[in-house]
Amino acid sequence: MAEDPRQTTFTPPSRRTLLLSTAGALAAAGLLLLVAVLPAEYGIDPTGIGRALGIKGMSVAQDAPAPLPQAMHDATDEALAAAPWNDAAGAAPPPIRQFAHAHDGAPARDTVRITLQEGEEVEYKALLATGEPMFFSWSIADGDIYYDFHGEPTEGAFPEDYFLSYGEGEAGGQTGSFVAPFAGHHGWYWLNYNEGPVTIELTLEGYYSSHAELYRARNY
Repeated sequence: MAEDPRQTTFTPPSRRTLLLSTAGALAAAGLLLLVAVLPAEYGIDPTGIGRALGIKGMSVAQDAPAPLPQAMHDATDEALAAAPWNDAAGAAPPPIRQFAHAHDGAPARDTVRITLQEGEEVEYKALLATGEPMFFSWSIADGDIYYDFHGEPTEGAFPEDYFLSYGEGEAGGQTGSFVAPFAGHHGWYWLNYNEGPVTIELTLEGYYSSHAELYRARNY
C-alpha cells in the first residue's frame, strides 16, 4: 500500500535543544529587563541605554499623582486678594482648597425661560455655598444681549455692596461650569438692547440651594 504523503513523523526536540532554547529565552528576558523594564518602570538604568532611548523614569512620572490645578487656585486667590477688604471687619476668607464634597442626593437640574422686553434688564442668580459647583447654559433664539456673570456674598467679612465679576460682554448664549469662590448669589445680569422682546432659556445643574430672579427694571 502506498504511503500517505500527508502523514509525517514528529521528532521531539532533544533535551540539549530544549535547554539551549530556555537559556536563550531567559537571556533575552534578562536583557529586556535590564535595558527597558528597569529604566522605564523604576528609573533604574545600569546600562545607560534607557536614558539614551528616552524611556528612563517614564512610568514613574506617569504613575505619580497629578498635581491639583494650581492655576485655578492662583486665579481665585488673586481675585479674592484684589477685593477692597475692610481691614476692620477682618481678613479675607481663605481660598478654595476643597475639591470633593459629599452630598445626600443628586445635583439639582432646572430650566427656566426669562422674557425681557426692549430695554429691560434683569438679574437671575443661584445660591451656592463656598466650593460648590454649577454647570450652566443660556441662550436666546436670535441676536445678542449684554450679560455680566458675577457673584455677591451672603456671609463673611466682605465690604458692603461687594461683588466679584466672572465675565461680561455681548453674546447670544454661553455654556460653562463654575465653582463658587464664596457663599452667596452667583448668576447673571442681562440687558436687552434689541428692538423687541427676547426670551432667555437658562439651564442650571449643580449643588445650589435655590435660584430666583432678584431684580428687574426698565433701563430705557
